[in-house]
Amino acid sequence: MTIQTTGDTGPQHRPEGLPEGLPERLDVLTQFWEGGVRTELGLEENDLEAVLGVANMKLKAGDQATAQRMYLALVLCDPGNFKFQQGLANVCLKTGEFDAVVQTASVMVMLKPDDPTGYYFSGAACLALGHLAEAREDITDALAFAQQKQDAVLVGECRRLLLQLDAQ
Repeated sequence: MTIQTTGDTGPQHRPEGLPEGLPERLDVLTQFWEGGVRTELGLEENDLEAVLGVANMKLKAGDQATAQRMYLALVLCDPGNFKFQQGLANVCLKTGEFDAVVQTASVMVMLKPDDPTGYYFSGAACLALGHLAEAREDITDALAFAQQKQDAVLVGECRRLLLQLDAQ
């Protein structure tokens, strides 16, 4: 669904999920948000899914630097793709780039507000940064959503982080 807006360049479409308060040149932002870089490169969604698979393999093999570059490229090609954002948040958490994790997790929560993963990444990063109140809030939200989805692994990880918070 798009929302009709007007600016200096006439009527423009604002895609759902695009954050409020952005500059008036929505045409450029909208094109970027809807995968304009991917389109300009002549890539299809399936091409990006293949790259995601390679990035995941690189991360599992311990090549975090290559995986991070690949996830960044994926996010640039399609910033509204939850899986690409998730991959970037995951690698940034593993490499200790906690501010980047918080930013990426914010996009994840915006894209899927009922998915526990974005809250988990944000909470884990806030905990590492020493933002304990924010960490507790995000991890508690992640736990509630993970319980609703019956995600036993994430429930266990959230409980572990909450215990870690309680010990501080």
